[in-house]
Amino acid sequence: VDDYGWLRDKDTPEVLEHLRAEAAYAERAMAPLAPLRAALFAEIVSHIAEDDASVPVKDGAWRYWRRTRKGQNYAVLLREPVAGGPEQVVLDINRLAEGKAYLGLGSVETSDDGARLLYATDETGFRSYDLRVRDIASGVDAADVIRHVVSATWAADGATIVYVVEDAAKRPYRAYRHTLGTDPKDDVLIYEESDGRFELACWRTSSKAFVVLHSGSQLTTEVRLLDARRPAAAPVVVAARAEGHEYHVEHAGDRLFIRTNDAGSNFRLVTAPVKTPGRAHWKELRAHDPRVMLEEMTAFATVLALEVRDGGLPHLELMDHAGRKTTRVALPDPVYEVSYEQNPEFGAREIRYTYESLAVPRSVYAYDLAKATSTLLKEDPVPGGFDR
Repeated sequence: VDDYGWLRDKDTPEVLEHLRAEAAYAERAMAPLAPLRAALFAEIVSHIAEDDASVPVKDGAWRYWRRTRKGQNYAVLLREPVAGGPEQVVLDINRLAEGKAYLGLGSVETSDDGARLLYATDETGFRSYDLRVRDIASGVDAADVIRHVVSATWAADGATIVYVVEDAAKRPYRAYRHTLGTDPKDDVLIYEESDGRFELACWRTSSKAFVVLHSGSQLTTEVRLLDARRPAAAPVVVAARAEGHEYHVEHAGDRLFIRTNDAGSNFRLVTAPVKTPGRAHWKELRAHDPRVMLEEMTAFATVLALEVRDGGLPHLELMDHAGRKTTRVALPDPVYEVSYEQNPEFGAREIRYTYESLAVPRSVYAYDLAKATSTLLKEDPVPGGFDR
């Protein structure tokens, strides 16, 4: 017997009355703390530069960035042509939120040709996202609206979307293919994850050659690859799931690069031919190290960007595709947090990363692959008397 089962029906008069009573009780109980709440909020805001912008990121023919303005609750997504020209509004989240009590932003991704934007929004606070497609030049959304989308990505043609929806228990479990201009009711089911322990997600490889369909549980993963140029083709399983085996796949050229824990909990790195990706064809590129955890791996045209943990600290490493040379990015502080930034271009000659320590505000650096040097692009301003 579930004594609280009646709360599942969120919109019934009984549940709404109960929630209003709980909210009123909370306000009465917290009333003596109102001055402290206001003071804490003012202090937090005093250390934030409300008029701010991110560092522009090149992706194809455009540079993209976000801008925030004082008094606005959300950012504006912007872009400008690399060749020169006026900035364009890609998505003004403040306008989307007008008249709404809440707005959460989920998946956001431009098509390969830069003409369209897919974006998902939640207006309930229940992490229930609706997916839409916008023509960026006109700012007009297509009629297609797809409900309960957890993740989504473009195929290479700019007219096909692969997306994953959730079931009644909010478990992402089905991947569909949608063609712009068609009724979402006619979308084609690509794959259904029937095992209730697993959740499904989709994204593009850094090379943009494949759509990844990633099934994952607490201890086990299974990856399917869908040719982004042929989204109607059947996805290919890289390695069949085996209890306790976790692996993650990237792509460059005619090879897959796979981070796997099949030889130890700290993961190793192997390669496999695109045409025959199964475990029988895996070749070791970087052995398992009991002292160093291989946490993340992203493939670029000339290097693999690795995130490792050594002695408790995160480190960034760049390794050539042959595994013969690995360079660790030099970092100045004894204790810090670091991770790779958004790097959308597969053929990038510099890799961006984010760095922060107890004495350094969040900072964005560009690491030059040829020179093996880092250049500071932006350090977040901290108003209000920050003393380094």
